[in-house]
Amino acid sequence: MTAGSTQGEMAEDFPLAGRAGAFEQLLEILRSVRKGNVGTVVLSGPSGSGKTALLELFLDHCRTAARGVRVLSAMGDDWEAQFALAGYSQLMRTLPLRTAKDYDGGPALAPGPVASLTPDQVVNYASTLSTHLEGLQTHGSVVVAVDDVHKLDEASLRILTFVMRRLHEKRVLFLLTLNPVDAPRVPAGVLDFLTGHQVVRIPLEPLSPQQVQDVARSLFGLDLSATAAHGLVTHTGGIARSVVEPAP
Repeated sequence: MTAGSTQGEMAEDFPLAGRAGAFEQLLEILRSVRKGNVGTVVLSGPSGSGKTALLELFLDHCRTAARGVRVLSAMGDDWEAQFALAGYSQLMRTLPLRTAKDYDGGPALAPGPVASLTPDQVVNYASTLSTHLEGLQTHGSVVVAVDDVHKLDEASLRILTFVMRRLHEKRVLFLLTLNPVDAPRVPAGVLDFLTGHQVVRIPLEPLSPQQVQDVARSLFGLDLSATAAHGLVTHTGGIARSVVEPAP
């Protein structure tokens, strides 16, 4: 069986329309991470393009099908973004295996949202997170996932970016979702990193007419004509959620 036929069968059976290729790319990156290569990936696309659904499907695979993978996850939230450490506290639900030593960043704060952090405290938390990840990855691969990274509080963003820039030769995958429309909400230095050469960007493109036909057939048992599929793409912009969900 050829690689092309295998991918074709996967695309046909895949539960998310038009996202089989992106999922396979994530699996390939995970295989590289498991060999000791840190990976940073941004899934980008407009609202309704399937970023969260793809992220959740991949994390479910990591938790249930992939052996020896630990998942740390957080979700950005508009209201919580006003509190420093709101995102960080989601990632650090459990106490770190090890804490950064020999760094004088001042007294440690509680692992929950606070009003603001000093630069020294940001670096201290970043050192603790980095040390925690280094400890976890000695027992297996680690996936650090953040959905809607553009809605994360600034302190957590800077802590996470500080770590992503400096972690090398470890079994850690950072996987983030980002809506390009909201990219200006991300601090400039963080956005520079997320759009730089160190990061793999996987854009979730609009569905094609052929993919819309596949969705109609697999989900609803309908054989859409090419004309109808083109019309639906024009009407919805090819946004996966708009194609799948009925209009109100």
